[in-house]
Amino acid sequence: MQSVRTNGIFFRKWMRCSTYIFMIFTAVNYIGDSIHGGNFYFFLLIVFLCLVGGFVFVFFNIINVKDDEK
Repeated sequence: MQSVRTNGIFFRKWMRCSTYIFMIFTAVNYIGDSIHGGNFYFFLLIVFLCLVGGFVFVFFNIINVKDDEK
């Protein structure tokens, strides 16, 4: 039962971190005057990279927290 609760926390942190990365990219891209020119595939690539970046950030953050608890 504990692992299910931990997985839910991990998923929420992952999605939140990915959303933050996506919001930062969107703001920078808007300021940069739409670098990609509205290409949908570029948008999907950025969403994928934000999900991967959020996953990596949260994964290593959880590892550090577990190391600190020991």
